[in-house]
Amino acid sequence: MCKRFVGIVFVLFFAQVLTAQLPSVAQRQSELPALVRRQIARAHQGQREALQQLACEIEFGTPTVKHNGTAKLGSVGGWFSLNILSRMLSDDPAYTGGLGDYWATYAPLQFQALQVLPQTVADPPIPVTQRLSLGQTSSELQIWRDWLARSHDTLVKLEPTGEGIIPSKKLCKKVLKTDPDSVAFPKLKVPNHSI
Repeated sequence: MCKRFVGIVFVLFFAQVLTAQLPSVAQRQSELPALVRRQIARAHQGQREALQQLACEIEFGTPTVKHNGTAKLGSVGGWFSLNILSRMLSDDPAYTGGLGDYWATYAPLQFQALQVLPQTVADPPIPVTQRLSLGQTSSELQIWRDWLARSHDTLVKLEPTGEGIIPSKKLCKKVLKTDPDSVAFPKLKVPNHSI
């Protein structure tokens, strides 16, 4: 009986805390598109801080942050994006396994890279309009891998190059604290009240 009462009190308390947080979550979500557009524009111009932030999102972010970061690469362009996307085409389990967290489940990064790559280059070897299906990507993977290898000497010169951007755990821990995607879904701070 006592455990049930404590459980009910906790649920009611948590509901109050969640309700109190809703305005700030809604406010931050309305700001997110502008923050993301600014980040993409700065990264596209080659600003080191924005490129570092995006590299950290993709390397060390939560699944939602990785998914959103991968989508941003198509707009940023240059060797910076192509280099990251080409790594995602490898058969590394980090790129071939599905992504998921509390908020959503996403396709593997390898599949996402195949969707973003045609937006990243002017004359892609596979048209943007071609639809991909999970499980039917082996020929597309090979086409992109071959094209990236053949075109490497030209692609490395495309701006932004991302030269010197190396996402380390230590640096990215600081960077991701200020990530716009992270502020979209803040962690709820539950006050320490005793029951």
